[in-house]
Amino acid sequence: MRTGIAAASVEHGDDADVVVLADGARLAADIIVLSVGVRPDTAPFEAAGITCERGAIVVDAHGRTSAPGVWAAGDATVSVDAVTGIRRPVALAGPANRAGRLIADDILRPDDARSSSAPGRHGDRAGRKTHRRPHRREPRSA
Repeated sequence: MRTGIAAASVEHGDDADVVVLADGARLAADIIVLSVGVRPDTAPFEAAGITCERGAIVVDAHGRTSAPGVWAAGDATVSVDAVTGIRRPVALAGPANRAGRLIADDILRPDDARSSSAPGRHGDRAGRKTHRRPHRREPRSA
């Protein structure tokens, strides 16, 4: 196993495949497992003076960046992990999709836009934690 280096190509053979790495090393393999991660390129945003943290763009509860009139959403932003409560990049489609809708609310209805810390979602509102509680049904009697 090799980490931290790109695979340049895969050569298919009769007995085994060969992975050619970016440094020219050749690895024979019966099975090839490729793991791809997400790492946004925030250099242009940082160069523009937009605040970034941990390799991602910092946004508020409405998706606003530190630059006036600039919003960001998705894998390139720092979010609050719903499980741990830790601020970090969260590369998941659900939060990115929700953030896009919240940004549209903020752009179109800034006075009454929903935020990512709205009641019913994990977050901090007026200094207190809010958590959604699952609805529990009473068991049916036979």
